[in-house]
Amino acid sequence: MIELNYFFETPDGDKFTYQLIQFTNGGSWSTLDGDEFLGSIEKRAGKWEAVLGECLPPEMIKGAGKLIDRQNYHILSAEICNRWPKLIAEVIAKSDCEFMLICKPAVNFEAFERIFSKYVSGMIKDEWPIDFHIYNHDFSEDFILKSVSRVEELPNEPMIRWKC
Repeated sequence: MIELNYFFETPDGDKFTYQLIQFTNGGSWSTLDGDEFLGSIEKRAGKWEAVLGECLPPEMIKGAGKLIDRQNYHILSAEICNRWPKLIAEVIAKSDCEFMLICKPAVNFEAFERIFSKYVSGMIKDEWPIDFHIYNHDFSEDFILKSVSRVEELPNEPMIRWKC
């Protein structure tokens, strides 16, 4: 489950805070006002639209879609695939704080663990810790890397699949 807070201002200047929740990977995003379900939105053919709930204004749907698209867990999956294309077969974002990586066959798993552990922290832009569950190609070996959140690092400061 991934939950985002969306701050929406109407053309009249009224301000609202909604919760956007994706209960299953790749599923629609439920829009809630407190405990009240307002509707669901999905991205279809590159455009965000309401799939349930006729009371969602188009500008709210568009703004909520932009917020969802800007989330780092979308970007991080692609960056990991692009950084190690010869080593990683698939990255699965199970939520915004948990990723599963599957290596390609013939990867030196111990060497990859050292490399990945050293460089992935520079790719993380989120302010919370992220758990990476890394498996070799046949799931016979694995390791877990728990990243440090940016807040812990700098005190002043959902399942998407990517085929590599």
